[in-house]
Amino acid sequence: MTVGDPDPGATDEPALVPEAITGWRMWRLQRGPDGGLELLSLGTAQAWSARAPIRARCERSLFPSDPPHPVPERSCSCGIYAAADYRQLRASGIGRWGSPAVLGTVSMWGRVVEHAEGYRAELAYPSRVLLACARCVAAGRTPVPDLVLELGDTLIPVCRAHARHASGRPVRGSLAEIQAELCSRYAVDPLPLEAVRVPLRSRLPDPVRALLDQAGAEARGGPRARGGGVGRPP
Repeated sequence: MTVGDPDPGATDEPALVPEAITGWRMWRLQRGPDGGLELLSLGTAQAWSARAPIRARCERSLFPSDPPHPVPERSCSCGIYAAADYRQLRASGIGRWGSPAVLGTVSMWGRVVEHAEGYRAELAYPSRVLLACARCVAAGRTPVPDLVLELGDTLIPVCRAHARHASGRPVRGSLAEIQAELCSRYAVDPLPLEAVRVPLRSRLPDPVRALLDQAGAEARGGPRARGGGVGRPP
């Protein structure tokens, strides 16, 4: 997920945030070595430990030509990424790659770089999580899954419409049971569905919304309602 390009010319230091700020992101979901549910980052497949914050590190610092630096650094791309809100998360196209399965908010603190679309942080931990159909997220629909598929160790929540194009077999256990297990393991609350509900109107193409706006104006006694049909003078 991209929240903004590093700015090599910037001189201001990343903010040191003692109290957590909230970002939005998605994770992969799998059964870990102990059989418990485990969240993983999409890009790096790094596991997020339960009940312990994840700390960012810079892979570039492993090379002799790039000396170590505080993480995150404004001129680098290191850090734990999150979008500023759900709208920015959807706009990033995150549901289209990496087999995301869990949508949620994340608490971020320590050194934090703020971008127009989100943040990069030194430390982070999930705060609210929700099993979600990633293809619905990408399509701008309310991401309500109907079942969870299992592909190896990976778990993939999907709605019935997208299940026809997905690989894997249905897991044993209900969605509610898996959601409750995930929240219990990470000691977090579920993300309310209302926080990610997408109104039907916002999913319509722009020309259709324009026609609906025009029809609404007519119903309220707008110019066309007073002046007759299309193309007729008042």
